[in-house]
Amino acid sequence: MYLSHQGNRHRLIQVNKDVFEFRNPSLASKHVNVEDADPFLCLASSLYAISDQNSCSENPKKTDRSLVYFTINTDEKYLSLLRVCLRSIIKNASDLSNIDFLIIGNSWDAYQALRSEFKEIEIYYHQVKAPRDGVAASMNKLHIFDFPFAINYQKILFLDCDIIFTQDIVRIFESKICDSKIYSTIHEGAYDSLLNTREHNITNYTKEVVRSLSHSGIVAFNTGQFLMLGSEKMKRHFENINLIRSLWQKEYFFEQSFLNTYFNYNFASDTKVLNDFFCIYYIGDHHIDSLTLDKSRNIHYAGSPCDGSTKLEWAKKEFNDLLSRT
Repeated sequence: MYLSHQGNRHRLIQVNKDVFEFRNPSLASKHVNVEDADPFLCLASSLYAISDQNSCSENPKKTDRSLVYFTINTDEKYLSLLRVCLRSIIKNASDLSNIDFLIIGNSWDAYQALRSEFKEIEIYYHQVKAPRDGVAASMNKLHIFDFPFAINYQKILFLDCDIIFTQDIVRIFESKICDSKIYSTIHEGAYDSLLNTREHNITNYTKEVVRSLSHSGIVAFNTGQFLMLGSEKMKRHFENINLIRSLWQKEYFFEQSFLNTYFNYNFASDTKVLNDFFCIYYIGDHHIDSLTLDKSRNIHYAGSPCDGSTKLEWAKKEFNDLLSRT
């Protein structure tokens, strides 16, 4: 296996199932603390540095438009949640003329039904293979840059289907953000201890790493919503994450473990920008009967990732007008 950097090829050697080393020691010494215990953290650090430092040419096809994308399969409950989410966006938006929408999925019929219902917005479609389960379906959000036009957008926003908007989505795209960085948000109680949970890390940070991350304001983030630039660098970062995912043979929690590990370990995540726009509630922690919503922010009812029925029940209780046609 090789890593390419500015025309040079650097060989990556698999020593055993879980250990990878760089044959080129100068690259390792330049980008990696070779005394770090975990080879996957070394790999994440090296890949990030190569992708971030490599200069990118101008994209002549770059537009001033923004993109919102979702991932779906054929689960009717989540298709209903997606319809509710889109209705809430349209209801509260001041102007959607500069925003496109993308569905990454495996059902052309579902996509056509959405296009037929939501004629006031531009919806594109990117076909992927049918996922074997909900975990595999969640990984499709990592393939955003397989959509050939993604890199032409100024900003890209991913949304889970179980989000209901109470604010103008245009405000999110007015946020100032940087390249090579992912912008998400956290739920209540996302403290230092969550950095080493399987939901937010494929490996374990040392105490020193946790202390350094915390000191820099890096915390475990929820990947049900995230914002980034549509850039060549971000495309490469997502390619890196897919590489790491393909090599990883142990436990993980959906795609969230990989996104957190890659961006957090490289001090390249932000949870402040989107905090003003989203409030996360978890099934189990916030039961429907006792839930009081902060409707000054967009609502993300997360948790139990494959439980569409409970989420629809919650949406019906709080936003029944948006379900009238579902």
